[in-house]
Amino acid sequence: MLGGTLAVALFLRLPGIAWGLPPITPQVRQSDLRSSYAFDEAGILSGVAKADVKRFDFDPREYHWGTLHSELVLLALDGAQAAGVFRTPWRAAYYNLVEGDFVKVYVVGRLVAVAAALLTVWLLFRIGGEWAGAFAAMLVAVSPSHLLQSDQVRVDVTMTALLVLTLVVAMRIKSRNATQFLVLGIAAGLVRPDDYQGDLEDLIREKFTSQRAFCKATGLSEDMLSHVLAGRKDLSLERLTKALARIGYRLRIVPAPEGALPHKQKQTG
Repeated sequence: MLGGTLAVALFLRLPGIAWGLPPITPQVRQSDLRSSYAFDEAGILSGVAKADVKRFDFDPREYHWGTLHSELVLLALDGAQAAGVFRTPWRAAYYNLVEGDFVKVYVVGRLVAVAAALLTVWLLFRIGGEWAGAFAAMLVAVSPSHLLQSDQVRVDVTMTALLVLTLVVAMRIKSRNATQFLVLGIAAGLVRPDDYQGDLEDLIREKFTSQRAFCKATGLSEDMLSHVLAGRKDLSLERLTKALARIGYRLRIVPAPEGALPHKQKQTG
């Protein structure tokens, strides 16, 4: 049953592995457009292109998402380049829209998400019980939403795999063995990076009775807050500062990690 489910999951995800890419034309090449219809993909790939395994530099300079998935994409792309998959170095192929190799950059990057999808299916089969885990795995294998995310260079499928791993480890803890809790903590910590949305959630949970009470105190709309907490929208610095000031909080500016400042990648060809 596990083998069949994995085969179905892989079979459904491979046909769309090169979907939605921009046409390789002089007009597009002269523009800054390097994204598919899923705009986040270009953000991740552009960040990954600034890192380099040969320099032992795994920092993608993009902290809106967790960096683990970006680092996996970096390993996949630099590994594929070392194996001779690209005729042109993948960074140049990506930025210059090199015929053939540009598509390969996206395919290799998306295969990381496909691998994470297969890992999710395998992990769900590890859940105890006669049918619950297997049924969940089969649902994930054919889920249209999960299938779409699996064919994009995005963090969501990797996050899902880590979330399932956290669940599996938690369900298997049967003692106070510190090692088990250490593994659980690492898996849970990798699911989602710390960000200001998480800090807002903690603040609301600790100091307010509900999100409505928080919005009433800060002047934010409930609709806007729900979008922010879900990661669909961001508050401007001015708006966030004013909202926090109304409840006696303020933003603190701290030094950024070395190399974290964004810079435009030079094109080479």
